Amino acid sequence: MSSFGTQAFFSLERAAAPYFGIKAYGVHMNGFVEKDGQKYLWIGKRNESKPTYPGMLDHLVAGGLPHGISCGDNLVKECEEEAGIVKSIASQYKRDVLFCYDLKLPESFVPKNQGEPFTNPLK
Repeated sequence: MSSFGTQAFFSLERAAAPYFGIKAYGVHMNGFVEKDGQKYLWIGKRNESKPTYPGMLDHLVAGGLPHGISCGDNLVKECEEEAGIVKSIASQYKRDVLFCYDLKLPESFVPKNQGEPFTNPLK
């Protein structure tokens, strides 16, 4: 598709899309729990055998958006496949549209909030 929601001209494996200058689409979902007033985020780890970003951290659920399935239906499908989240729970996701990007940072980088002090929970 030339842009999201327009007519598809042909179908191509998502992993091959960047080599042809084609945008790929996907659905990603964070999952968190609240316990004793604290929020905890579930973080996935990609399989070492994946061709793209093997072994790297990931959202709890993520997957490419195949042709012919809506974002919502695909997200519910991915929830069940990747995390065992049943449809009755998966269907309650927040329906925002977000634009997410990946950014490789130097090993020495430490985030510093310019408005509030950053506390490293790992120390």
